[in-house]
Amino acid sequence: MTIKSVLLGLVIEEDTSIVRASVNYAVSLAAAENAHLTIIVGVPVLKAPSGVIIPQVRELLVAANLDRKQSAETLSAQIHATAAGVVVADEIIQASYLAVRDRLVSAARVADLIVLPQPESALSNELDVFQAILFGSGRPVLMFPRKWEAPATWRRITIGWDGGTSAARAVGDAMPFLEKADEVEIVCVAPDKAKTIAGGELAAHLARHCNSVRITELPPLDGDVAKAFRHHAKLTRADMRVMGAYGHSRLWEMVLGGVTRDMLKHADAPVFFSH
Repeated sequence: MTIKSVLLGLVIEEDTSIVRASVNYAVSLAAAENAHLTIIVGVPVLKAPSGVIIPQVRELLVAANLDRKQSAETLSAQIHATAAGVVVADEIIQASYLAVRDRLVSAARVADLIVLPQPESALSNELDVFQAILFGSGRPVLMFPRKWEAPATWRRITIGWDGGTSAARAVGDAMPFLEKADEVEIVCVAPDKAKTIAGGELAAHLARHCNSVRITELPPLDGDVAKAFRHHAKLTRADMRVMGAYGHSRLWEMVLGGVTRDMLKHADAPVFFSH
């Protein structure tokens, strides 16, 4: 599979610094892959709480909504001015938050890869959008971290491997990047030495696709699987981390698993998720 359709999903609220950085990253990724880039900018409408009829409050909300719309339009103009050589289509949708989220999920289902900014907090709309796309689109998500400044690159890729279904899907979805990497490292963090999760079969499979593959087995760091994976990837200066994304049952599918939640909160390099 090749990456030919990239979707960048954005939600305009207060802080737009991560939005602009995400655009630069997505543009560089689309350029490197010779892919079409679609950017959807969601502008959730601010509404007064039920029963609030104070004219001054309504005027403030109208002004705030106008400011958000203007920020989105300014961003759109900047995208087209800077995305030289990349075919870009953009869409601005100003509607209720739920309508914005549903539109992003729908668009994600017909893209090869979705790029999303790292959610700001556990209670942010960004996290809700991230979870809705990750669990509801059936497509892989590449998360752009807030502290990342480099353009899209994949010289060194680290795979978090536990032998599970989501991890296997992530490896398959990330193959266009894995095949181009200078080095692919399979990292297995085994909580119990007696039940080590060997990556030998995966390494043999990837050796048929990739330039260089190696396996590293690690114990949890301070009893934490995610912390061990993050720490090792940082030490080896990985340009991208690949891992399966885990949630609970369908009833609780919007509640992230522990390792996934940790990576969303603490990632300092792009993370490629599949579910």
